[in-house]
Amino acid sequence: MRAPTNRTRTSLEFNMTPMIDVTFPLIIFFMLAGEVVDVPEFRRRIGVEAQRTEGALEVRIRADRSVPYRAVEPLLSACANSGVWNVGFTVVHEGD
Repeated sequence: MRAPTNRTRTSLEFNMTPMIDVTFPLIIFFMLAGEVVDVPEFRRRIGVEAQRTEGALEVRIRADRSVPYRAVEPLLSACANSGVWNVGFTVVHEGD
């Protein structure tokens, strides 16, 4: 019995979109995580990142109840002005 001679080669192709969708938010997170920035710097960064990610940016604000709203409102305004609508708050339970 003869072995088949016409073997077709298939190329391996990787869809990079899902990996990019995961990687960009992680890069941004580690760029800003734990870093305290003032409001003008935040506005600048959020504007640049919003343009780069075409509005698919997610922002998490970490604050506890002792932070007054007047400190959070400029961040929310900067996000809205940059077209970032996926904004959430991260809370840490007492004792954690």
